[in-house]
Amino acid sequence: MKYNIAANFTQYKNEVTRLSNNENEFIQGFPTRQQIYTRTEAGHSFPEFYGYVVDGIFQTQEEADAHAPNGTYNQPGNLKIRDVDGDGVITPDDRTYIGNPHPDFTTGLRLGLEYKGFDVAATFYASALGLIV
Repeated sequence: MKYNIAANFTQYKNEVTRLSNNENEFIQGFPTRQQIYTRTEAGHSFPEFYGYVVDGIFQTQEEADAHAPNGTYNQPGNLKIRDVDGDGVITPDDRTYIGNPHPDFTTGLRLGLEYKGFDVAATFYASALGLIV
């Protein structure tokens, strides 16, 4: 009878330190469905998700009317978008970094067993991802 066990763990850090000599420069992601969902900027990962923070769903018209104006969007059943810049109106300036696709770590485990010409193996994999919001 033979057996084997193997394990691994990996982690990496990803941070843009500089794009150019202009410290305020950023690169927007490719537009998908007429929206841009990622952004790259010094001090953040490459890339990070960039968009609106959602605080729930409007349940009633009264709740929608009391929320920061967003054109005709505020209606029951629609997403409640956070007024990030605090100006009392929902605008593109309320978009912010909301997470990144990079795992905090990945790990794996492989187990194997061989007995009289038969063998069995199992592989387990895990990836942990934290969000910023």
